[in-house]
Amino acid sequence: MDCRQGALLGICVPLLLGMAILKGCAAGNPPTKSAQGSDLELFWNVWAEDQDEPRFQPVPNLKPNGRYRIALDLAAFQYREAGAIGMPTSQAFRNEVAKWLKPGMPPPTLKILLLADRGRVSVDPSAKDLAVDLIKMRRVWQSGLVKATEDHFRILRAAYEEGVTPNFEFGSVFFDVQTAGREGLTTLSFSVWYQDRPIDEISVQMCVAGSTDDEKRLCGAASNIIPQGLNAVRVACQSDKSPAAAIHFIALSSDAKVVGVLHLSSWARNEFVSWQLSQSAEEFRKNISKQLEDLGRANNEETLLADGEALFALLFPTSAIVGDGSNIREHVLNFLLPYFRQDPSLEAYQPPSIFVRMIQAGPSPSSPIPLGLMAARLDDKNKLTRSNGRFLGEYFLIENSLETQNYQSPNKCVSRWAMLLPPRRCK
Repeated sequence: MDCRQGALLGICVPLLLGMAILKGCAAGNPPTKSAQGSDLELFWNVWAEDQDEPRFQPVPNLKPNGRYRIALDLAAFQYREAGAIGMPTSQAFRNEVAKWLKPGMPPPTLKILLLADRGRVSVDPSAKDLAVDLIKMRRVWQSGLVKATEDHFRILRAAYEEGVTPNFEFGSVFFDVQTAGREGLTTLSFSVWYQDRPIDEISVQMCVAGSTDDEKRLCGAASNIIPQGLNAVRVACQSDKSPAAAIHFIALSSDAKVVGVLHLSSWARNEFVSWQLSQSAEEFRKNISKQLEDLGRANNEETLLADGEALFALLFPTSAIVGDGSNIREHVLNFLLPYFRQDPSLEAYQPPSIFVRMIQAGPSPSSPIPLGLMAARLDDKNKLTRSNGRFLGEYFLIENSLETQNYQSPNKCVSRWAMLLPPRRCK
């Protein structure tokens, strides 16, 4: 890998991460210990209800051609109720909670996007708001006014009938869904966004079956887990303003197809496009790893451009159709081309940012997506050359993911530093 490739990939990130960890830790002044909102245990709870039955009555499976409500609930506990699926929030989400719990912070509103296998489940609308109750969250965090031994779902059901919410529930949202006639195991994935960035993901498996016997035969034991995935860091400590584009790749089981979600800051808050890749999670990981190897071996600019364009085709294929009938490649090119026609070498050029989050279940580690080396043509009718090809890393700040990240105050200052430098031949 030469100097140009390293610059486009952003090799300064390890140093920046060390600076982020040391924030507030001046030389000679040990950090002070303070309460962390990320210490608060939080859980996502998911269940399905029949639309024609009373609320808060989870069903064990979905029947073909049925109408259901899918609930996503944020609480201090994992509900122990038949049909309800509970799992802890990610570290990235708890990092955000630590910021929300600071004095004077306004209550956050999350954008929840429900992604489903369109062959088995349709969702309308697919995006909804979830308002987080910070008053109850602060109360529980500071004084622990809840009992772990209680039947929380029964309390939740009784509270709903009285028109109130219990102190251990911090927010919920319900989606109306319609199942198709196709039976079998299906995955529902929730993409959680805050301030135009994806910060968490939840995946649950549900069975579409006409009877209990069909459920056992078709679906067996569903596996419902949330992997502890990649947490995002703002590159170069940029401001908190929204990125120009945010991309969320979700692959929460090794055999499920990867789903992509795109949101542009110029769009309405409820406007997202999603697309499904033809690759499973494991295939996607292997293909990204191969692209990294190919990009690292490129010994001239033409080869680097060709490999960067191959990465574009992998992530945004023309075969991936979105809701309006167009393909995802068209959406991405329409966003990129106005920037590609500018001159990034001018002092007045202020590079916007693109935020990328990828989480993957399974034993294999997730590979970073080298979006800065992704390349596209100014004009598809002309040959890919340096005059016609553009690297994203030349025009955008890429906010990629790191394998491990924690915003809690360290016990002591970092005493050993390492600096990564490009080869001597770089100018």
